[in-house]
Amino acid sequence: MSSSSSHSSPFPLYCRCNEKTQIRVSKTSTSPEKKFHGCKKWNDGGCNFFKWCENTSTTHSQEASESILELERKFSLIEENKTSMVELERKILILEAEMKALKKSNNSESSATLKKLRCLEFLMLSLGWSVFSLL
Repeated sequence: MSSSSSHSSPFPLYCRCNEKTQIRVSKTSTSPEKKFHGCKKWNDGGCNFFKWCENTSTTHSQEASESILELERKFSLIEENKTSMVELERKILILEAEMKALKKSNNSESSATLKKLRCLEFLMLSLGWSVFSLL
């Protein structure tokens, strides 16, 4: 059992119905008078969202810290991938220059080398795109 309260939280919480939660007061014998966030429509087909009020600001701080750490990790990964992409682009330019030189010489030995270089270029391009697809 619980009753409604008009107290507001410093951080609005939303239930699974995508509604702002309502702060209620527990009337149970195990947690008498303890405030909690619950769905506004809990007895009218709403969800059964529940979260104690005392943990709200701590939980939000922890969630914010975790989000910041995750963003920093992703930023670091992006920077690493940028460095990898610059190196791959440099290698591709070198390979393209070598391919042009081989096309000009156009002998049977250079033809085999040209095929190897094209395969290597393809692999490097594939690797470059797969690095960005991780993001």
